[in-house]
Formats: sequence, structure tokens, C-alpha cells
Amino acid sequence: MASRAPDLASSPSHNLPAPVTSLVGRGRDLEGVGDALRRARLVTVSGPGGVGKTRLALELARRQVPRRADGVWLVDLGAGPDTLLVLDNCEHVIEACARLTDALLTSCPNVRILATSREVLDVRGSGFGGCSRSGVRTRGGCS
Repeated sequence: MASRAPDLASSPSHNLPAPVTSLVGRGRDLEGVGDALRRARLVTVSGPGGVGKTRLALELARRQVPRRADGVWLVDLGAGPDTLLVLDNCEHVIEACARLTDALLTSCPNVRILATSREVLDVRGSGFGGCSRSGVRTRGGCS
């Protein structure tokens, strides 16, 4: 029996790719991972390459869109040689964002991160672009 994904075409609350095929025969896996996600804030879907970890996770994420007021967002860390992650409002969890960005920059040499915060992230090798009321301020001045 094929699983049917909810229609998300009109939803601006996600960036999930549209499925090319239906998910067949994974109902128990979806249910099990979904149950785990209700109990824990971090769930890792693991297994050897090619078994469908990403496809399962994307289907579960797609089904979560109507339940998540702030949306569901995919960050593909294996996306390619030039990935930009945007982290917004880091001041709310400044220390965690600093640790996360440091770990990502250390582990993923092709990732760049653009962060917004009321405080500067204290991470090795970071740049700074401050924002004033009249424009963006960089180390070289305002533009």
C-alpha cells in the first residue's frame, strides 16, 4: 500500500523537495520514527547507504508540516561544494549557535554560515557585518 503525502504546494512553511515517487512499504518505519520523534527531540535514522534513510526522513518531515507552527526545514549538509546556511536570531541561544557553527565549519569545509544576532558569535575565523539603522556596516564602513 502506497503512502500518500499531504499537499504542501501552497505552504510557505517548509523547503522540502517534492517527492518523485510514493513511499511504498514503509508504514511501520514511518510510525516508529514518528513515535520516537514525539518522545525525543533528536532522532537519528541510521543504516547503510541506499536503504532509504533520507527518503523516510523527508516523508516524515512532510507529514509534520501541518503540525509545526514554525515550519519544517531541510538542511542538506552533503548538498554540494558551496552551501550557505542562514541562522536567524542566534542571540536567543548564542552559546549553542556558537558551538554549532564551530562544529559545522570545522567538519564541513565547503559550508558558509550567515548568522543574525544581537551579539557576535565568538567563533574562530568568523567575519562581522554589523547593521545600523542607515545600512549594513562592515569592518570597512557602511554601505
